[in-house]
Amino acid sequence: MKLINLLLSWLLLSSINTIAQNSIEKTDDLDRISLAIVMPKEETTPTSATKLLKNKLQQIAVRNGLSSDDGTPNFILTPVVNVYSKDMTPTIPPNILIDMEISLYIVDYSNKQIFSEITIHKKGLGTNETRAFIDAFRSIETKSSKFHTFVKQGKEGIIAYYNSNCDFIIKDAQTYVATQQHEKALNILMNVPRVCKECYWSAMKLVPTIFKAYQKDNVGVNISRANSAWATHDFRTAAQYLSLISSDMPDYAKAQRLIQNIEVSLSQQEKLEWQYILQRQQNEYSLSKERIQLNQDSKQEIMDFYKELLRNMTLNNRGGRVEYDLKFLK
Repeated sequence: MKLINLLLSWLLLSSINTIAQNSIEKTDDLDRISLAIVMPKEETTPTSATKLLKNKLQQIAVRNGLSSDDGTPNFILTPVVNVYSKDMTPTIPPNILIDMEISLYIVDYSNKQIFSEITIHKKGLGTNETRAFIDAFRSIETKSSKFHTFVKQGKEGIIAYYNSNCDFIIKDAQTYVATQQHEKALNILMNVPRVCKECYWSAMKLVPTIFKAYQKDNVGVNISRANSAWATHDFRTAAQYLSLISSDMPDYAKAQRLIQNIEVSLSQQEKLEWQYILQRQQNEYSLSKERIQLNQDSKQEIMDFYKELLRNMTLNNRGGRVEYDLKFLK
């Protein structure tokens, strides 16, 4: 977790309200949406074949102006493989012939909204089942115009949905805040795509206050993780968790006591490094604040840092894994 990310989050609490909706750079709107390639847990599809299919989907995405996000993205590109038949050929030696349909979906995962879908029919032949699957997936023509249409429709659907439903999206987030479900509120707000300019900035204006409450929700977790790190003498990781706890948060005094305990237990060389880390945090904060005050164009960069911080905290809370339940596509 980058230390500057942690520091910029606090700066945003006072700076975000000055952001103007027209500060987004002038680029093609459709090319600013990021989708993740998510592979369902298909027990019937061999692992090596699944890797090939994922590679094919990545090619489709890249060829049609999508970027891939391996963090916790809301918009996903995912396949569903339906095998109709597996037959042995009457040849010597016999081969396996698999007949299947491959459906691709572009989905807003938070509300299970399908924006685009396409189904292709494929057959695969091989000396075993794995090779038959690989043969079928290898025949997918990623340059086909039908995939371009599929992706374009998905991206346009995402934009139309958020532009038409912004008021409801904001209201949903506020409802989660009212019930102390801050992470859910943040996920809703920070998944509004930047191309939906008015809705995006309306959502971003609510983020700092909610994020601060989210951090308070996690004070105990962060102290616990700092203690776990320090139990293995990993004072660097401990510092990252403790730096998330500011003076206006619950258990701040407890965090400070842990910081003091770490300091007095360090060797002379370690103490120098510890002091250097703390000083570097302060310097990064000061430099970042000065840079942001002087450079209005950096505001989008700040929001990107902010999203990265939320992504890191969410991944940490989930043990570094993101699980998608794709049963609704069946």
